[in-house]
Amino acid sequence: MNLILLVFVIVIIWRLNAVLGTGGGTNNKNNDTYGFGLDDRDKNHNKNSHSRGQQTEGGPSRPPLRVVANGETPKTADELTKIRGLDPSFDARLFIENASTAYEIILRCFSEHDRKTLKPLVSAEVYQGFDQVMKSREQEGHTLRTEIISVDRAEIADVELEGSLARITINFEVSLASALTDSAGELLEGGLENINKNNDLWSFERDLKKKTPIWVLVATESV
Repeated sequence: MNLILLVFVIVIIWRLNAVLGTGGGTNNKNNDTYGFGLDDRDKNHNKNSHSRGQQTEGGPSRPPLRVVANGETPKTADELTKIRGLDPSFDARLFIENASTAYEIILRCFSEHDRKTLKPLVSAEVYQGFDQVMKSREQEGHTLRTEIISVDRAEIADVELEGSLARITINFEVSLASALTDSAGELLEGGLENINKNNDLWSFERDLKKKTPIWVLVATESV
C-alpha cells in the first residue's frame, strides 16, 4: 500500500470531514502556531524530520514556498473579499502557508503510523480510512516511508461562499518520494531515489459565523 493508494482512498471518500484549524483571528485563544489544529509539538516534529531537501548541516535547503494568495479570476477574488468582510482577520497568504504545513504533517503521520498526532486532525470517517490502510500494512509487515522534498507551490484554485459557509480549494504542487518495504526491508514499490511531482487539490470549509476559527477538510483530488 503506497502513497498512490492513499490518494485513491482519499478521493473515494469525497466530502471528508477532517477537523483542522485556521490561522485567522489573532486574538482568539484557540489559535495555535500553525492553525489547522497543529500545536508546537507537531511543528517541531515536522521541522526535525529528516526529509530529503530539508535544510541540514552542510546540505541543501528547501526552495522557498511559492504562495499565490490572490484569486486568479474575478469570481475568486470577489469571494475572498466577501470572506474578509465576514472575518476581517482572514489572511489568504497565512491560510495557504498553514494549509501547506498541515498537508505535510498529515502525510507524515500516515506514513509513520502516528495515530496519536493524526487522529485529532481528522474526522472519525477520515481516520477510519487512514487506519484501515495502516492496519493492512501492519498485518502484512510492510513499511511505507514518504519523504516530502518540497511543497513547491500552493495557490488558491477556487473559492465558494454560501451564506456564512466558506470553501477554499488549494492546489498543491509537491515533490516527494516514497518506498514500500517488507518485513525484511526489501523494496516492494517505489524508491526514495525516485522523486515524483504531485498536484493535489484540497478543499477546506468553515462557517465564518462560528467563534472558533476551524476549517474542515471536505475534499481532496489528485490531478
